[in-house]
Amino acid sequence: MKVLSLYLLNKSGGLIYQRDFNPESNGINKLSSNDYLITAGTLHSIHAIVAGLTPPVLYPIQENQTGNQNQTGLFQVETEKFNLFIYQTLTGLKIISIVQKGVSQETATRFMANVHSIYSDYVMKNPFYTLDMPIKCQLFSNKVLLLSEAS
Repeated sequence: MKVLSLYLLNKSGGLIYQRDFNPESNGINKLSSNDYLITAGTLHSIHAIVAGLTPPVLYPIQENQTGNQNQTGLFQVETEKFNLFIYQTLTGLKIISIVQKGVSQETATRFMANVHSIYSDYVMKNPFYTLDMPIKCQLFSNKVLLLSEAS
């Protein structure tokens, strides 16, 4: 699996982490920092709109077959050049991965679940990290890079 880009959004839709992997060779144009913020806000809004359009869940929250913790909202967008997958945790953190065309939802979900595990270990346990602020932890970035190369 080739990961092209990764976004982490806090529960209010703020972009707290963004990384492009091999931006010069993935065939997708590099965006400006302002464009990344706009993209994150737009994806958060679309996810919320789709969640509002779906019927409410009348049973306890549990993992569905895709591994996502929530039961409503936008999970996948397919284009001619790439696939975009969204994984939302129970705390509202959204992990968005843009991967090469043809990657299955199960494979992308497994990758995003591993990113969430790394986030929990290296960001949330960091005593210097302030909740919902941009992630500046180099150890987290290194682990995400290793994970993307291994996927």
